[in-house]
Amino acid sequence: MKEIIRNQISSEIFKQIGVLEKEENQGKQEVIAREIIKEFDIEDFTPYIAYDDECNIFIAMNYYYSSYGIAESLLNGEHDVVLSSIDIYIKDESLLKECKGNANSITRDNEEKEDLNLKEIIKLHKNQKKYDEISERLQFLNNQLMNLVNFERPKCVGNYTKITDIDDEILNLEKKIEELENQLKELEK
Repeated sequence: MKEIIRNQISSEIFKQIGVLEKEENQGKQEVIAREIIKEFDIEDFTPYIAYDDECNIFIAMNYYYSSYGIAESLLNGEHDVVLSSIDIYIKDESLLKECKGNANSITRDNEEKEDLNLKEIIKLHKNQKKYDEISERLQFLNNQLMNLVNFERPKCVGNYTKITDIDDEILNLEKKIEELENQLKELEK
């Protein structure tokens, strides 16, 4: 991690940090520190101005995945990364890597939950579409059944085959209706 940070900081910035460390005027220190911070663009790190026990300014950085923020670092004096003109000091590199691992794990978990939610929504949409199709078919068959039941049967005996055909059709429609109703119950679960 130290090398990653070092590779993203130019030698010019390290020279400016050296000037900051040598400067005794606190007003000038602040101006120099602000200029240094403007030039920082290190992924996952936020630079900020910090003060030592003698109220001298130095540059510290907060790790994006850290469990505490800049305000807490300033209050307790424990900074994730401290920059000097000769080296980069990392408080606890393994802890910072662990924080990033935890954050990535949480991100993966959230993405998996979103995928599951999306799959559930798609499934619900498909089930709703199927439910609507079955409902329409069921309504059509119920209407057809009512038309057959209300149909006035022929009075002469010669039409016995027509009467039995109508009765068979009624039975078939009732079976189809029952099957569709069972499918609807399954979709509702």
